[in-house]
Amino acid sequence: MTLTPLQDLAQSLVNCQRCKLAKLGRSQVVFGVGNPHASIMFVGEAPGFNEDQKGEPFVGAAGKLLNDLVVLFDSVVKTVQTSGRRSRE
Repeated sequence: MTLTPLQDLAQSLVNCQRCKLAKLGRSQVVFGVGNPHASIMFVGEAPGFNEDQKGEPFVGAAGKLLNDLVVLFDSVVKTVQTSGRRSRE
């Protein structure tokens, strides 16, 4: 199986020791997840405890809040589009 460029980059960073986090006790590199062709991307400041443990971004309390906000925004956009108004595309 051939790796995509993002998968290749993630694989190359698995044992990265170049920043202070590696020396301060992080358990793993937290690389992005999701559709590599998405129209929007969320970038966090730094992984927290939950992200470090799971190895995925936005899985702690802040991630839950972000997810709730995205779902709310999606609901609002769908409501506006189905109420007879033209979308602003």
